[in-house]
Amino acid sequence: MENWETDQIRKGAGKIAIGFSLMMILTVIFQLGFSLLLQRFWPDALYEEWVTWLLLLIQYLVGIPAVLLCVRRMPSVPPKKQRFRPGLLAEYFVVGYALMYLGNLIGQGINFVMSRFLEKGIANGVENIVTDSSLWLNLILVSVAAPIIEEFLFRKLIIDRLWVCGERVAVLTSALMFGLFHGNLYQFFYAFFVGIIFGLIYARSGRLRYTIGLHIILNSMGSLVSTFVLEADLLWLTAVYGILLLAVVAVGIVFLIADRKYFRFRPSAFGYPEEGWKRNILGSGGMIFFYLCCLGLFLFNLLI
Repeated sequence: MENWETDQIRKGAGKIAIGFSLMMILTVIFQLGFSLLLQRFWPDALYEEWVTWLLLLIQYLVGIPAVLLCVRRMPSVPPKKQRFRPGLLAEYFVVGYALMYLGNLIGQGINFVMSRFLEKGIANGVENIVTDSSLWLNLILVSVAAPIIEEFLFRKLIIDRLWVCGERVAVLTSALMFGLFHGNLYQFFYAFFVGIIFGLIYARSGRLRYTIGLHIILNSMGSLVSTFVLEADLLWLTAVYGILLLAVVAVGIVFLIADRKYFRFRPSAFGYPEEGWKRNILGSGGMIFFYLCCLGLFLFNLLI
């Protein structure tokens, strides 16, 4: 890749990372400011469910404009639109679920070790919010709104602007930023693995509705269906649901091994070499700043 092209790619990746860093910083500032105002003038509201969800929504309300402002002048080259056979899309989904399950086990294991080292329990804040919230809020925000917004930001926005660098670069960068942005070890690994599968689907279909639909299904399984099974408090229902999920994981692992050709990265359609992408993209100044912001969020969530 020519030097000027390398510089353009590095600057572009830096702008993307700065946008998401600003989203993170502004979210913290607005959430903290809103919480302090409520504590000062309406302290009882801090215990209301709607306030908890409003604080979560702030990251999208203030963050999306910040990201779009940073990347507004970047060239966007979306992947070519192609249809996916329903069977192939289902195969990608079960492989993604299997990787998500394994990633969750990794996150749980690391958190267990960290809790023993810190001699304190490490709470899963997202899980606590989901289980303590009403059905309608889970449906609207977790199952529908979050997948639409996150797929637009982490798949379309990032992959479209890094697509000229090749599938591997665009998908892995998108997945890494998606995992890190969650800000905790509970979610990082499974979000990273799912981000790779969703990134491949979008890169090979060019259709964001595929990943939005699958993301909605995944979030619904984790928030609505799982909560319903737990609240039903029926041993047979819990057992059947657990067996079904393990069956999906097993099938996903079989597909991943048997059809691994579908999950290998393809070379760049633009003929650009991918050598040095770790330095030019993952090592850009904007990305380093993004890592530091994420590290601060990780430590904050770990120690509170």
